Amino acid sequence: MNTKPSSPVIICFPDTEESQRFVAFLAKYNLPCILVGSRKWLEVPDYKNIITKVNFENIKNDNIDEVYIKLSHIISLNNLNIFLCISFSETLVEITASLNKYFNCWGIYPEQAELFRDKYLMRKKTIDMGLKSPLFTLATSLTDRSVFYKNMEEICKQKKKPFTILSKPRKAWGCIGIKKFTTIQEVENYCNKNERFLDEILLEEYIEGTMHHVGSVVCNSKTFYNVTINYFYPVLELGKKASYNLRVYATDQKSDFSEKLKNYQNQILDNFSLPIGMTECECIQEKETGNIYLCEIACRHSAVNVTRLYSAIMDLDPFEMLTLLIKNKLENKNIETCQNAKWNSSYAGIISFSSPSGYVSNITDIESFDSPEIIWKKKNLKEGLLKSECNFINCLGQIIVKTSNEQQCIDLLTEYDRLFSYQITPITK
Repeated sequence: MNTKPSSPVIICFPDTEESQRFVAFLAKYNLPCILVGSRKWLEVPDYKNIITKVNFENIKNDNIDEVYIKLSHIISLNNLNIFLCISFSETLVEITASLNKYFNCWGIYPEQAELFRDKYLMRKKTIDMGLKSPLFTLATSLTDRSVFYKNMEEICKQKKKPFTILSKPRKAWGCIGIKKFTTIQEVENYCNKNERFLDEILLEEYIEGTMHHVGSVVCNSKTFYNVTINYFYPVLELGKKASYNLRVYATDQKSDFSEKLKNYQNQILDNFSLPIGMTECECIQEKETGNIYLCEIACRHSAVNVTRLYSAIMDLDPFEMLTLLIKNKLENKNIETCQNAKWNSSYAGIISFSSPSGYVSNITDIESFDSPEIIWKKKNLKEGLLKSECNFINCLGQIIVKTSNEQQCIDLLTEYDRLFSYQITPITK
């Protein structure tokens, strides 16, 4: 155990594959830290700056007292001063916020974490800010739902679009748990089946359009790192209008539309008061009107290795940017002395090869993809049983391409989407 008396210490939950890079940057800049999490995420080199590793296999709100007690013992025993608690997955944002409050240190607090986690409160806050929002309501009461249905019918009539409603868990991440309905009866049947959990279900107008996100590194509500990303298809359309493969690419970072998306996100962050962290703002540009609507803004980095795409087109890794901002704060330097990361004028895209549920075999070997534009690849599965319909989980492999222009990037992702194949045997009940 390596420490100095009263050293300012970072408590870090390296709870995603990509956040292992953050641990490496903490070591590079010699920032003392305690790593907390399951054994899987604690398998990192024994960097000299790591004071200790604390194993907790399943951290939840109902066992957070155990975390308080164990960490408090380590802090007291070693005379440590906790400067910041930070995590990177959606599920631990509220835990981290509670720890920051408990130890009275810098970082996200529960009232801020709630805005990033609870889609209902998120929607209400953005409306208060004057931003456009899809029509929404909690599914709690039949009265509220009936008013919502009536308003939905009127909106669909005005916009001349099909009646379509989404149900979303208030606190799930990404596309997990989202359902799509085209009749009131379908929604009511779903609500009746989930009667015990209606307070946790958000009903929302479906916005058809193009999907985008802005990935950022934030300090004191200001963004120091911004990357705009386009999706080939909204996630809900994968396996329907397109293949199951998730394809996204970094567009022209200086285009008017990129600046519009960044300004939209920055307006939200100005009001959400995030002290430090990484964010992902997902939004839809409506097909009929061109209006931008918020899907969600999360206090975490983008999933499925998209931050590697950021690194390919920027002059700095996002996790190094985050580390430098924390270092400046630790050293009581003016945060404005940190320079914003800059676009290097290249383009990059990532494709996550995915499939529906079933036994997957005869999977295309992505090692056979040998274009010089491929800068990174990862093979996840030779063959096996996949039980989830979520493409974030059923990732059979990934590649990142880097090009000098946007169209070449789009063409390569399209080509690899066409070339990748597999055989699926449905799961029999």
